[in-house]
Amino acid sequence: MKHTLNERLDIFRRHIGLSQTEFAESLGTSQPTISAILSGSRSLSKGMIARIRERFPDLNTEWMRTGEGKMLNSSSDATEIGDAYIADYKDPSVLNVDYISVPARASFIENLCNINSEENEKMPIVPMNGERDIISDLKIFEVAGESMTPGISSGALILTKAIPEQKWHTVTGVAVVVFGEFVTVKRIKSNTLESDNQLLLESDNPNYGSVTVQRADIRAIYKAIRKVSEPIF
Repeated sequence: MKHTLNERLDIFRRHIGLSQTEFAESLGTSQPTISAILSGSRSLSKGMIARIRERFPDLNTEWMRTGEGKMLNSSSDATEIGDAYIADYKDPSVLNVDYISVPARASFIENLCNINSEENEKMPIVPMNGERDIISDLKIFEVAGESMTPGISSGALILTKAIPEQKWHTVTGVAVVVFGEFVTVKRIKSNTLESDNQLLLESDNPNYGSVTVQRADIRAIYKAIRKVSEPIF
């Protein structure tokens, strides 16, 4: 099935690893404007096409407009490795999962209320065993920083499952924990929420430390399931 212009532009955005906000900033516009363009509710102006061409010379704008040819210009230094499968938003075999664009590291208290919003950006993924049955609990977070290297690199996208509060005491392994004004991805070294209301979170990178979080400060826990993508260095 042939993609629409806005879908092809979104495919390119994901290919270069930019969030909607980052993509908008690179083009000198706002995230709502880019979101409207990518969703197809706003037309792509000639001026915006010119900006895209100037900012991203590797992009074959003829492919973007018509779908003909390759996504990247043949003169580009970029290398296309094989034929990467791009999940189609309308393909019934894929899942469209909420993508939380704020990296799992920094403060984003103003965005916490939007984690479960129907307006969240969606990312199509090919599901693995059992994931289709828990689609409403799934979220994709971007990892920022080096605290979880070498297992999880900065920029990696990880698929997580929301854990209900009554089961927080059962969570082990790597998790995204929302507490206070922070969102962090860490390994749960010790979970004593049932006995003394505490979580001990630790980085996999020995150059980073650990932190003890009180239950009263926890706002949400998302159990990490797997990496969706990770940069190649």
